[in-house]
Amino acid sequence: MKRHILQPRANWQQKAEEVGFTYHTSGTTSKDGEGTYWDESVAYEFSMAEIDELEGATKECQLRCLDAVDKVAGDAELMSKIGIPASYHSAITKSWKQSDPSLYGRFDFAYTGKGQPKMLEYNADTPTMVIESALMQWFWLQDVKPGKDQFNSLHEKLIDQFKEIKQRVPFGNKFVFAGYSDSLEEYQTLVYFQDLATQAGLTTDFIDLKDIGWNGENFTDLQENPIKYWFKLYPWEWMMGDEFGLHTTKGSSGIIEPIWKSILSNKGILPILHEMFPDHPNILPASFTEGGIPVDDWDWVNLQEHGTPEQLEAFSSGKLNPTSYVVKPMLSREGANIDIVEAGMVTSRTTGKYDGPRIYQKKADLFQDGDNRAVIGSWVVGNEPAGIIIRDHDRPIVLDTSRVVPHWIE
Repeated sequence: MKRHILQPRANWQQKAEEVGFTYHTSGTTSKDGEGTYWDESVAYEFSMAEIDELEGATKECQLRCLDAVDKVAGDAELMSKIGIPASYHSAITKSWKQSDPSLYGRFDFAYTGKGQPKMLEYNADTPTMVIESALMQWFWLQDVKPGKDQFNSLHEKLIDQFKEIKQRVPFGNKFVFAGYSDSLEEYQTLVYFQDLATQAGLTTDFIDLKDIGWNGENFTDLQENPIKYWFKLYPWEWMMGDEFGLHTTKGSSGIIEPIWKSILSNKGILPILHEMFPDHPNILPASFTEGGIPVDDWDWVNLQEHGTPEQLEAFSSGKLNPTSYVVKPMLSREGANIDIVEAGMVTSRTTGKYDGPRIYQKKADLFQDGDNRAVIGSWVVGNEPAGIIIRDHDRPIVLDTSRVVPHWIE
């Protein structure tokens, strides 16, 4: 795994807009100054062995996450523990038991090229960066690294999965894509998904979320036509807090992502996974309590070598956990409201709008080249690995403004 500095294509903005990637430049800033959201002045090289390792970890984590859903979906106490309202429990259990189909998800992995990839979290409901991953970096590869390969079958697998979903949509029913059209990224992502679904043979339509109504039996469009089969680019936890959210419990089987995915999109799944699979090489130690993060030998050696007298005294009296860990709200998104704690001190912090119960997760080493760090986004379509995309950033916590960069296999 290597980070390279390359010359961007002279007409990359035009090429981006030709594939619907119109939000490529967002005025993001780094500590080095202005930057772009898509940044092909940086790219990552992987060996085939490293790609095999990432693909295997993605498949394994997907299977273990499904094991965790099976445990949580049948346990009202666990659903309440991760903040799912009781009024949705039976709908989640039903959705899981009847195998309501899923379209996609994206794991975020810490991976250095040495040792096993470590699952940081699972963006299991409404992940974006799809156009960037499926199209933009693929066409970059053809122009910049012709003849090389890339771990990227996202486009084809999404079409295949829409074909599977089509088997559940009765003839004559439209499959509707719903989101906020005033968000350029959301709208372009939905247009792309709608095109993929059309290629898969579905009859499709688009509706702005604010235009969806309820007639007492079904969700409806502006013409009062029922909406029974639809994809929403809107998180389940937000829907559960909305006025119309409870209507989904009367028949959610036609909604993609299915309501059982609300378990996986919740970071409360991380301590549950660790409890179920405590020695799993891809699953980091995590806990619902700060004291639940285990201290390993490296933590103790690091504290002895670098700790202050006050820190050593606090540890010996049981007031300090010397391990490095990350504090995350269960329902935070895009790197918001996260703390990194090392030897009892907050060394990095992001702000945001998310509050509520938090989980504690062992800090994992990221690939690092100078100040630059990489987080691997690894896609799942259905239950199959479908490719990766890289978030490259010069700060310890990745944000929604961090650079998105391509990769190739050498």
